[in-house]
Amino acid sequence: MLPSQCGLGHRTSVFKHSHRWTILTVTFALTPGKLGPPLTYRAVAEAAGVRLGERVLMDETVAAVRDVRAEKGMILNPSDHDGRTAGSVFLSPVITADAGSRLRADGAPVNDFPDGATRVSASWLMKTAGFSLGRQLASGARISRKHFTLVADDGATATSFAAAATIVAERVQQATGITIMAEPDLLGDLPAYARLSTLETERAGGPRPVCRTEFQDAEN
Repeated sequence: MLPSQCGLGHRTSVFKHSHRWTILTVTFALTPGKLGPPLTYRAVAEAAGVRLGERVLMDETVAAVRDVRAEKGMILNPSDHDGRTAGSVFLSPVITADAGSRLRADGAPVNDFPDGATRVSASWLMKTAGFSLGRQLASGARISRKHFTLVADDGATATSFAAAATIVAERVQQATGITIMAEPDLLGDLPAYARLSTLETERAGGPRPVCRTEFQDAEN
């Protein structure tokens, strides 16, 4: 398959939502160079000490990316219990340009992507919905103590992880009017998976005014 046929975008492709293909090998065509690509991700640019869109040496680019990932527990470290993530659990949702302007005014991390989409940080939405770092959501599944994403402790199961993701998605929807979508493909007919899939298909319209809500019981 040619690159132009893959539909590659922000964490998506023609392969992601299909069971038609199994990817066995990938061939990359790399271009030698001393400079890395333009730094369009704000946290990485800040870690590199440059403005958005600027370029730095490749080694400096790699170091900045690793620093940002390490702060979030996204670098493999067997001794770090907050490094037991499922990767990026939620996609940063697409919002309208008007919604992006409003959310930027509220201090939200809003980014424009090369595919033309404007997205708001899913982590910021979780924080705004009243969740706190380290919060237990289901048996073996909690929010990381470093970053607003889900991590697995001893005893975690697919069922409990899906339940935790559903709790987050529902309460973000209640608090902000924005639906965040799970990045991992959802397989099977577990009730929590079905509910999370329903939230994704119900996604429509712009966000309501952002409000802060403190939830007393993450299990109910």
